[in-house]
Amino acid sequence: HRLAPSRPAAGLCRTRPMDLVFIVDSSRSVRPSEFEQVKVFLTKVIEGLDVGPNATRVGVVNYASGVKNEVSLKTYRNKAALVKAVTKIEPLATGTMTGLAIQFAMNVAFSEAEGARVRSSDISKVAIIVTDGRPQDNVKDVAARARDLGIQIFAIGVGRVDMNTLRQIASTPLEDHVDYVESYSIIEKLTKKFQEAFCGECTGSAEIKEITKTQPSDTESFKILNAFNLQETSSSRVKTKLRRKLKTKDSRDPLLRLNCGGTPHWCKNLVFSSSLISFDFTFCSFCRSSWSSRMTVSAHLINDGVRLQVQSVSYSNCKTFDLTSKYLCLMSTVWCILKIIPLSLCSDRASTVFSSLTLTLTRPSRLPPAVSDLCATGDHDCEQVCVSMPGSYKCACNEGFTLLEDGKSCSACSSSATDVVFLIDGSKSVRPENFELVKRFINQIVDKLDVAENKAHVGLVQYSSSVRQEFPLGLYNTKKDLKDAVKNMSYMEKGTMTGQALRYLVDNSFSVSHGARPGVSKVGIVFTDGRSQDYIGDAAKKAKEKEFKMYAVGVGNAVEDELKEIASDPQHYFYTADFKTINQIAKKLHVKVCKEENPCECESIVKFRTKVEDDIKALTKKYILFETSLEAVTKRIAALENKIV
Repeated sequence: HRLAPSRPAAGLCRTRPMDLVFIVDSSRSVRPSEFEQVKVFLTKVIEGLDVGPNATRVGVVNYASGVKNEVSLKTYRNKAALVKAVTKIEPLATGTMTGLAIQFAMNVAFSEAEGARVRSSDISKVAIIVTDGRPQDNVKDVAARARDLGIQIFAIGVGRVDMNTLRQIASTPLEDHVDYVESYSIIEKLTKKFQEAFCGECTGSAEIKEITKTQPSDTESFKILNAFNLQETSSSRVKTKLRRKLKTKDSRDPLLRLNCGGTPHWCKNLVFSSSLISFDFTFCSFCRSSWSSRMTVSAHLINDGVRLQVQSVSYSNCKTFDLTSKYLCLMSTVWCILKIIPLSLCSDRASTVFSSLTLTLTRPSRLPPAVSDLCATGDHDCEQVCVSMPGSYKCACNEGFTLLEDGKSCSACSSSATDVVFLIDGSKSVRPENFELVKRFINQIVDKLDVAENKAHVGLVQYSSSVRQEFPLGLYNTKKDLKDAVKNMSYMEKGTMTGQALRYLVDNSFSVSHGARPGVSKVGIVFTDGRSQDYIGDAAKKAKEKEFKMYAVGVGNAVEDELKEIASDPQHYFYTADFKTINQIAKKLHVKVCKEENPCECESIVKFRTKVEDDIKALTKKYILFETSLEAVTKRIAALENKIV
């Protein structure tokens, strides 16, 4: 079985039996002090494991240009001896042969001769790779073979690591198996993630814990069984075991949370729709197979998500629930949208928030048909063109535009690849409430981009008195993941060193080591609300020399001359006096992601010539009676010329 993140309660978590191998990069780019920090990270993960011959066995592979098996799975039977062995590992300080290290782990470290157990559903095989550079060999194929053999791979990148390499190495879903930290000094913060991921049996009982305003809970992980979507879909298959997040938030009133030790929670028959005002459903949490807890919750839609409030908790077998449903439209051959009539309204004291639920619905039967032109009534969210269908609609785009993956937005050049980096002012003059508006501004622009592996990549850098990379280019390849990462960005709240931030953008953000792709257009979007405390001229000039397309957005006390200096074109700078109106700038700011054609290139000339010939043929057919081709017209003109001569 696969390991999935879950939230362990102190003293209640017992890790699942597994064979775990750390694959650690100790190439010359890793300083001795940094390698010590890696060893601290390894020991802290190990301290959270249940180590033993019948529990978790741990191995460590050290690599650079060569590979060294530092700790075999069979060597240490207790945690203390294992930790002591890890502290004695020395860096190899040569090249970076990551592919070779994965091959070694697959063939040697995970072999029965080195202590690995026979492959079974009860024993997971897990590899955690830590690296800070671009490999000197191929990793894609060997990592795929390792995954095919049932090895679950987590990839941790540090500093100037190549993000594409991490994605090629890691298991799916990538959001659970790829992690990035800016430096080795903060790699320790990933300890909790792996302790939670490896937490297995829940040895305690379920409890309801009160949370005060100063104690918001961590995000907990849930799986959804037999879930239904109330949105139109082209699939009739019910998806199961979908992982979602549930998080309690700050509130002036006490909050309630179900705490079930270390196991993942399971929701059964959860129904959700963004069109709902409120609804009731049954929520089930399993700690052991022999019992479950059932609590009924009510919810209503608010601006920041769906709020949930616990109404009652009882211990019984999980049962499905009944909801009164009302059809909106349904023909015999089309999908429908259902609206749930609420059974009761919820209180404003509700606190827990579900986010980003995407589930599926099988077509219900015996519902009366109804026809409604949703395009005519305006009941649609198409950006450009709404096409009516029997009882439904679909979105389309004007000529020259392409429909994006969300099925409603349009892009003028979706096939073009571009790297876009936001450089965001997080100085104290912005203020927390305005910083939230800035994050919405970023996501408005992200909505316009065609985000995908081979299309638009987005990076985010925040600056104040210092510069902090929030995430590099290529780390997220879906709009949802991107927008979630933007929402989670914390506010720095210090000075305004715009010049320093611009230098970071030019020298680092658009480098290959930070995820930039050679040969694609580079777009920088700078957002600031005040005069820079350092000189910006040299960095702004360098960005233009490198032909980066630079956009500058200023608010409030931003200096117009600085905005003009940053922008690569006079039409690329924007200003507004109030943060509340920056959403209007987002509507106007159309990032040009199309690759510009050279009119002198051969292909362009051929296209032009072909177009002219086609136009002449069309005009010939329209205006010359009885002539049906350009060749016939040419012959007629030649005959007339001969008569004149």
